[in-house]
Amino acid sequence: MKIKIENIVKIEKNTGDRGYVILFNDGRKILLTKRRTIPALLILIKHGDGCEADLQKGSERLPEVKRILYGKIPDNWIQSSYADANKPFSEL
Repeated sequence: MKIKIENIVKIEKNTGDRGYVILFNDGRKILLTKRRTIPALLILIKHGDGCEADLQKGSERLPEVKRILYGKIPDNWIQSSYADANKPFSEL
């Protein structure tokens, strides 16, 4: 079964360990070490591809992901845009 961001239940800190966890409605989990990698991974999951431009000001992909995940992730974990948009992808 293909993973979709629409099937995300929540994104939270990984309890008992460092990092963050993305929880899906079928019980699957994705563990991430750095919070700034979350938006890059979400873009990849949603669209199957991604690049720096997707995280920069003016892109529609990042606001779309934020709308889909409203209430499932703390508001301040995904910025409106990223000045160094390469970093989330390169660290992923």
